[in-house]
Amino acid sequence: MIHAKFRRMLAPLKHTPLHPQWLMYRSWKRRKQWPAVDIVSGRLLDVGCGNQNLRAQLHNRVEYIGLDYPATTGLGYAGKPHILADGQQLPFADKTFDSVCLLDVLEHIPQPEKAFSEAVRVTRHQGKIYWQTPFIYPIHDLPYDFYRWTIQGIQQHENRYPVILTELTPHSNAIETAVTLTNLALAKGILDAFTQRHIKVLLAPIGAMLILFNNISGRLLASVFQDVGFMPLGYSAVFSKNMPENGSGSKSSECVRLSRNRSGKHTQ
Repeated sequence: MIHAKFRRMLAPLKHTPLHPQWLMYRSWKRRKQWPAVDIVSGRLLDVGCGNQNLRAQLHNRVEYIGLDYPATTGLGYAGKPHILADGQQLPFADKTFDSVCLLDVLEHIPQPEKAFSEAVRVTRHQGKIYWQTPFIYPIHDLPYDFYRWTIQGIQQHENRYPVILTELTPHSNAIETAVTLTNLALAKGILDAFTQRHIKVLLAPIGAMLILFNNISGRLLASVFQDVGFMPLGYSAVFSKNMPENGSGSKSSECVRLSRNRSGKHTQ
């Protein structure tokens, strides 16, 4: 796990190729309006709100409510949630919200299916649930990192709950994922050397130069080898509650077509 203090130190570099996750942040920048572009009014619950990055992107007609688990507020996040509660047992009545966001949170919950069920419960008829989750990504925010989902695992939720999956999009192509993981491994090694005051700290400048080289070469290679879906860093999904069903197979294939049309490069 990259220490919270180390993450804050690197934050000013995140839009430069000196940052280990530069390619990932470039991908985030391309989709930074998601899901805010779809949410223009109504009540929104942000479960696991963390730094509340979503809040600043929302229209002023949206009533934003941030919720986080008490123990995770000590992991270095700057946001101040409106409510401290457990996502597996939301303190709200049925059909309270027009939208519920589960952004990079379900993997940190011991019983994610229960949390998803709760999100469905508090969402109004035809409301939307926005789910973002990592897939090929390092262990982080310990000791609260429990799960990863494949594309098929995400699709299964429309068979278990009164929802239909309307959008499913992978994040990053294989080259971007490989470079990001390599850079994170280098950054973790540098951090450990500083923490342990080991002689390996003398290799830190070499590690920094390797990260720079990896990012620049990775960006060039990623523009040539544009496969998306083979080994993504994560996924974004949108579920609509209680929409008419036409059979699970047709729903999933329609979702894949929609994701490809929006991103321009999705492949399954």
